[in-house]
Amino acid sequence: MDMIYKTFRAEVKGVNADEGTVDLLIPVSTASVDRDGEVVEPTAFKKTLPKFMKRPVLVSSHDYHNLTSQIGEWTKLKITENGVEGKPKYYINDGNEQADWGFKLASKGMAAFSIGFIPKEWVDGDGVKEPRRTYKEVELLEISQVIVPSNREAIQSIRSKSVDPIITEICDEVESELDPEGEPEITKEIITKPEETDEFIRIPVRTCEVTATIDISKKEGISALYCGKEKQVRTYLFRKD
Repeated sequence: MDMIYKTFRAEVKGVNADEGTVDLLIPVSTASVDRDGEVVEPTAFKKTLPKFMKRPVLVSSHDYHNLTSQIGEWTKLKITENGVEGKPKYYINDGNEQADWGFKLASKGMAAFSIGFIPKEWVDGDGVKEPRRTYKEVELLEISQVIVPSNREAIQSIRSKSVDPIITEICDEVESELDPEGEPEITKEIITKPEETDEFIRIPVRTCEVTATIDISKKEGISALYCGKEKQVRTYLFRKD
């Protein structure tokens, strides 16, 4: 049986910029039928997950030919009813630009992850009233972060070649944040008036509903108010001390 790849948009739950870790949920869900008309049940990983965790590599774009394509490792993978909760640890600040860029994308909620697996057990359906195929047991081989570059021409090329709706969605989001020259547009949502409290200098950058507080850099005393739905920072918090 050939190896199969499935791509999922990750939901970021927390970021630690000092350790290079990201708490996230990869929504591998029975309620979600992918573009192939297939479903991978979360419990399908249960039997082979312990074997995978003996060497839980985080790979860049399924590239097995370059050592720098191993951009980190998975320190935690937990199966839930909604999917697989994971904590990747990126090998940041060690001279691997792929790892640094992968972490930056993930911390901004702009990452997708693709699972590579070998099917073990599955049930076929009619593809109309039920999924064309539901995977009951798979052998998880690796998890890759999918690369989407912040270059307009490259994004358009990826979009034109990809039929995966997750990749297309991320391409649209990245492109919407670029100016006509293809550079990141970082000023359009900036609110320039700082706010001050007893403990913090607060720098608001957009308006959205805050769902969590995340660490940007514990060492430098920087945190942020994070909007889970938009997957973006609302306000940066700088400790006065």
